Amino acid sequence: MDLICVCIMVKNEIGTIEKTMNSVIDYTNQFVILDTGSEDGTIQCIKDICKKNNKNLKIDTVAFIDFSHNRNISLKMCYGLSKYIILLDANDQCMRMEKLIKYLKEKEKDKSEKNTFLTKYVLENDNNIVGNTKTFHKCKVIKNDVKEIYFKCPVHEYLIFPKDKQDRNFSSCGFYIYQNKLKDKPSNQRNEWDKKVLKKYIIKNKDDDCALHHFCQTLQILGLYDELEIYGKRLVNLMKKRIKDIDKVFSVSYFTGLLYLGRARFYKGKDFEECFLKAYNHCLSMFENAEVYYEMAQMFYKREDTEKSKKYIKLCCDIEYKGYPDVLTFNENIYNYFRWNLLDHLFGLDEVQKYLIKYKK
Repeated sequence: MDLICVCIMVKNEIGTIEKTMNSVIDYTNQFVILDTGSEDGTIQCIKDICKKNNKNLKIDTVAFIDFSHNRNISLKMCYGLSKYIILLDANDQCMRMEKLIKYLKEKEKDKSEKNTFLTKYVLENDNNIVGNTKTFHKCKVIKNDVKEIYFKCPVHEYLIFPKDKQDRNFSSCGFYIYQNKLKDKPSNQRNEWDKKVLKKYIIKNKDDDCALHHFCQTLQILGLYDELEIYGKRLVNLMKKRIKDIDKVFSVSYFTGLLYLGRARFYKGKDFEECFLKAYNHCLSMFENAEVYYEMAQMFYKREDTEKSKKYIKLCCDIEYKGYPDVLTFNENIYNYFRWNLLDHLFGLDEVQKYLIKYKK
């Protein structure tokens, strides 16, 4: 049996699928492709690449229902083909594949019971900001034929797996997946669809904080601040109910819920300061998240409250940037550009110079 197979769901991926497949072509004998209705020659392109490189190809075309439904079909297509699966999007590129192969072979020798592998994921130009290259961690490599591993949530799908069998050390083995977000397909066309599908889903799955988070994200993109206030508050209350010591244990969902609630209140002309201060304090169990202060400074600046804008941009600049990639919105260079720019507007270039000297920039 092969060590790995590569699983990709596609639809009209000409221009990206070639790079994705070529990034792994020398390290796998098996591609598993689930097509949801390509009309641009994607399927022929995939067949040509596999034929040219003498690779096995298992391919099927299935009507798109939702992301978790279709990805679960693609998982089942992989059963029996390999020991492990690499789960890729059609615009991903695998880097340093030799490190992945070496790591998995060592795990095979050790007869490890780990079945999901936390993977380093590098996004270039994240949030459509040029130069905002960031690192996240997602489970993109899994053991094959494990029925307890499956996708959940119809939009922004995520893996369900036994938490005690996750290998978190894998993320530091040297292998990582790269994606350039500026080359991603625009998602604005489907925001209304996302809202409809997610709202239906969270009615039945009220305790799914990930779905609530993405629903709030969609409401924010659409500018639906009345609903955002309602569902941001619901997310906050859900996490307070779930985690008894919420003030001592960091929760991304609780943190983002407070931000969504605060943003909704800002755009509705209400007081938002308390929500953001709670979000800042919640991060203190891990690190000082100065991005919260920066966003507050921007909001007060827009409200022409110069005194508070000055207060929070100074607090923001007093905190040295520390990278917590799965939490922060900006990388260090982009973040510094934004905060120095606002500091210049409020205090002048001399004040910026003081911080540049302080942080030796």
